[in-house]
Amino acid sequence: RDYWGGGTDFGREGQWYWMNSLSPVDDFVWGSSEPNGNVTENYHEFRYTRDYMLEDINQNNTNFPICQRN
Repeated sequence: RDYWGGGTDFGREGQWYWMNSLSPVDDFVWGSSEPNGNVTENYHEFRYTRDYMLEDINQNNTNFPICQRN
């Protein structure tokens, strides 16, 4: 399964951040050659075929969410 993780660059093209905290998404979590999308890929997923490294995706992808608790 692939999982949606709560990161985006929506409204800040190319500047990825976590929606819950507005903290930057660190570079080390991205898969090779990612993020590679453009203005249409504003969300990320933990990709199974990339050992759960991040990949940017568009809003039409259907993934399982990962929830966060305080």
